[in-house]
Amino acid sequence: MTHHPIERGVELLRELVADDPQLEAELLASRVEFFGREPAGDPESPERVLAERRHAEWFLFERSTRRDGEPPWQVLQEQWEARADGELASIASALMHSRTGVFEVGDVEPGVGLWLHDLLGHGVFAVHEAEASAQLRTGDVLAGRIFPCGDSQFRLSPAMACFRNQRLLEALRSDLGSLRTGRRGTLRVAQLEIERMFFGRSSTQSLEPTEGVGDYDSAEAPSSERQLTAELLEVLVEGGVERERAEAWVESLRGAAKAAGPAAGTSLRGDLLDQLAFETQVDLDRARAIIGEAWIAFAEAVPESAEAMPESAEAVPENEQPDQATTNEVETKSRPPKSGASAAVARALENFDRGRAAGQDLDQLFDALEGELGLDDEDEHDLESAPDFPGVIAAVIEEYLWETSQESPVSDHDRRTLDALGRYARALGVLEDLGPEHLTSFATLFATERGLIPDGAAARKLLSTLERFARWVEEAHHSPLWTSFERRYKDLVETLPRTADANQALGSGGVDVGSPERHPVEEDLSLECLGLRSDNGWLPLEAPSAALKRIRVGDQVAADTSGDAARVLRVYAPATVAVDPASGPTVSSDGAENGDDDGELDY
Repeated sequence: MTHHPIERGVELLRELVADDPQLEAELLASRVEFFGREPAGDPESPERVLAERRHAEWFLFERSTRRDGEPPWQVLQEQWEARADGELASIASALMHSRTGVFEVGDVEPGVGLWLHDLLGHGVFAVHEAEASAQLRTGDVLAGRIFPCGDSQFRLSPAMACFRNQRLLEALRSDLGSLRTGRRGTLRVAQLEIERMFFGRSSTQSLEPTEGVGDYDSAEAPSSERQLTAELLEVLVEGGVERERAEAWVESLRGAAKAAGPAAGTSLRGDLLDQLAFETQVDLDRARAIIGEAWIAFAEAVPESAEAMPESAEAVPENEQPDQATTNEVETKSRPPKSGASAAVARALENFDRGRAAGQDLDQLFDALEGELGLDDEDEHDLESAPDFPGVIAAVIEEYLWETSQESPVSDHDRRTLDALGRYARALGVLEDLGPEHLTSFATLFATERGLIPDGAAARKLLSTLERFARWVEEAHHSPLWTSFERRYKDLVETLPRTADANQALGSGGVDVGSPERHPVEEDLSLECLGLRSDNGWLPLEAPSAALKRIRVGDQVAADTSGDAARVLRVYAPATVAVDPASGPTVSSDGAENGDDDGELDY
């Protein structure tokens, strides 16, 4: 099975740490700091493997070493680049700029990818992973690391944790929203904080789905099981959980324990403890101890009545499940929720589950799953062929507006201008496609014809807004938007306010003047006047004097050329150009985007 270049890059970095005895010793010593205590369980179990990966990411990318005072990635970057092959060298930036967060899954495009919304930093991230789009649903909570893959798209860490729990999502929105209140700048959550938030002080509290919970009569349980049931109910009720809800939780725990066996059980236990921590005043240490004992007792207990538990308990319908979280430790190739899958996908997943339960090789199982789902490794791993996400510019604009609002209120002008830019650029699928030609066409053609710059002062404000946005994009997203736009910007500062004032004198700002051809303005030295060349030959410009005195050679004008003079209808800056359709939104000579029937912007 082919590993994604980012995964091979992390593996190479881990090898470099292993080659450095001091760093390797520090890695081992840091386990206590990260986990609190040594994780229990089989080192080869999926839960343990993912916990180790979370620890490795934290150590490699965030934790400053005692020896060097910097994270190992920064210390070893030159060695890493020296050993990286061509494909690996291309993902150095992905490792350097990886980030952690707590995310809400937004829109999901099946077979392509999905959007993540950072619940703390309010950034918006496009994830290009076909498999993730099959596994995840809108409203899921993801906690962990993402890696930029270029084209303003990201890849999930295989150790990313997923939680499907509406109450948890609402609690996180509220709690993290409170953290943002009164804080300046962009807030981020570190990997160690995520570990403590979602996994306690032990990596064994990783979370998996709970399915097939059957009905079970606690009155038929052996005495030790009944005693632990009573103790667990007592601690829950004392902590403020309603009796009926507490009983539902206990029965969920019991059913899952009997289905999974005594050696498993970290999943629902961790789920229940997470809910208790967020929503109740329960004594967590006492609850954790009782839940651990109860799990084993529930799993090993044999009902005194053969009728107490059917041989094959039916799964509780999804809409009748106890009020609990359905959660999953998500690898990029792990199980999607069956309720959202097609019949073919469900069969593939059932085959995967059976093989996993039988102890078959995971790599072979994943290969088989990919084949049944029709997924193509080469397409997934190609960093240069990521599909477009229409609307990405508007999403980036929202991120910018939110981040800048933490410093000072966003003006109505800035919001209107950038909202218009987002609509203008809605056909662009990746941020890197937004170039200086788009900003120029937006300012000179789109904004002129849509009445966004009714005079010179408005033109200067629009350019200032574009400058701040372009600078932020370059800094926050490592896209050279401002660097490439700066020269054109300086030219526009000199010309766009003047042509906007000319249009004010014409009374044509935002007025529909039809679709006349734009002509460059020339000067007839013999006649000492400005004019243009049309099918009817040379024609002098005809316009109010207040407009004529602002028009210069090189400007472009839309004009009625049917008479003896060119009656000026609208003036454009010299740099005005309609963006080529292959480069972004198609802008016709009248400034309307294809597909925009009414030709109007709605604010």
